[in-house]
Amino acid sequence: MVSFVNKQSLMSEYSQKLLSHDVTGSIAPMPIAIDSDNESLSSLEKENGYVQDGFKNSLSSLLNVKSSDFFKSRRRPLVCGHRGNVFSSLENTRASFLECVSMGCDSVELDVFLLKCGSLIVFHGGGDDANPGCLKDYCNTNGNILDLTAVEARSLTFNPHYKEFACGPEYVQRKIRENYIPTLEEVLLDLKGSNITIKIELKGPNTAEPVIALVKKMDMVDQCHYSSFEHS
Repeated sequence: MVSFVNKQSLMSEYSQKLLSHDVTGSIAPMPIAIDSDNESLSSLEKENGYVQDGFKNSLSSLLNVKSSDFFKSRRRPLVCGHRGNVFSSLENTRASFLECVSMGCDSVELDVFLLKCGSLIVFHGGGDDANPGCLKDYCNTNGNILDLTAVEARSLTFNPHYKEFACGPEYVQRKIRENYIPTLEEVLLDLKGSNITIKIELKGPNTAEPVIALVKKMDMVDQCHYSSFEHS
């Protein structure tokens, strides 16, 4: 018999354990179901669903595939702060990335544009992958980040009412003078010497070569990874 457990409550508890790196021992990644008829399981394991083999076997039976040996390693998942710690700080800001360092994240992901003045800045913006950097939603102004210089980009203020800012409008409004668009060099300097891996997404045209040149100049080649999109 397979008993399904409360997935939402497990996700909440698992997230807390993940950030505290407490995902070792008999705890399985996101348990969904266990074999409640297995007499070798403790009552606590049956109740909570934290059973590695039960999770693995139940899931493989559910999907009708051969059971994998993946969970035998019992290594915790790597934690990446996508655009930083976006739930307590504004995305792609220095504070957001530094919070990831203090939390013990393994890596951070950030977005980089090359501006018309030659400066590299950390920013995501609206639009799609083929036309990124729109300012309307993010900064409540028309135009594109690519149309600005670094000085002009620094003077922008973020829109507190943009719903995709996970930190919430109160934080954005309260920190409106502290939340600015940083340069890539500023962020790299903040993170240099930490154990955190920096995943740089190259946005907009002609970004790759100057980013790589800056990373080499700062002697951070081993700390940085890259990703991007090519649209034909």
